[in-house]
Amino acid sequence: MDNEYDYKISYSMDDNGYYEFNKIHLLTTETGKKVLQNHRLSIPVFSLILVGFIALLRFDIKLIIIELIAVVIMDAIWILRSDKIYFRKMKKGIAKLKKDGNLPYAKSGELVFDDDGYTDISEHSVIKRTYSSIEKIILTEKTVCLYTSATSADIINFDVFKDENEKSGFLSYIASKAPDANVIRK
Repeated sequence: MDNEYDYKISYSMDDNGYYEFNKIHLLTTETGKKVLQNHRLSIPVFSLILVGFIALLRFDIKLIIIELIAVVIMDAIWILRSDKIYFRKMKKGIAKLKKDGNLPYAKSGELVFDDDGYTDISEHSVIKRTYSSIEKIILTEKTVCLYTSATSADIINFDVFKDENEKSGFLSYIASKAPDANVIRK
């Protein structure tokens, strides 16, 4: 391209976009999957330890079996519903951060891509990254997430591209600049 940059992408983020990114992160990354698994198993492990402790205090086999059955049923329900509970709690946490004026994301900015790397320019900071810092690229139906660490990513919504050709051109460009990045399609 003739410009001093190859791509310049303006972005905006809102609470819903931040929530969706975090949900994708939790469901698709190793770090996120571990967080959800720990959340899922926390109550069952605690409740089984509690039943074991109660069993040590009084040895009534019928009562222990009844408690164990009740705990297993409640734990199964917890495991099935825990992700929804976690995501609801996450949404409330984002709303609280917003209310307190501590947004964990930039509301708007630009990503400028050139031969050497790319720069994230937002209202609060300017962050320069090299393409070699991109560890993982996650493609969803609506976004591409350029992960530079296990918990940090730059998010580009596909609606910033004027058509499918421009989107495909950008994805090819990123793939050529970050050939070692793991590409995951969701």
